[in-house]
Amino acid sequence: MSDTVQQARLRSLLEAEKKVLTAQEWQNGTIKNRRADYQQIRKSIDELRASGVTLPEETAAGTAGNVAGSRTKRFVLLD
Repeated sequence: MSDTVQQARLRSLLEAEKKVLTAQEWQNGTIKNRRADYQQIRKSIDELRASGVTLPEETAAGTAGNVAGSRTKRFVLLD
């Protein structure tokens, strides 16, 4: 089953969130890389979730139902 445009965007944002949380910035000699702003990524994810966008695997697992008043947050624990 193919993702809708919004589902693909949500999937990309969730992957970007993981990358930002594990390594925000790195430098190798003169090359320096800084990932996107976490606050902006989180805001975009929250906007998609608020509009009712869910991923197929979440709906099947029952982790992101459309129950009124329900709210989902993601926590990534780092060492």
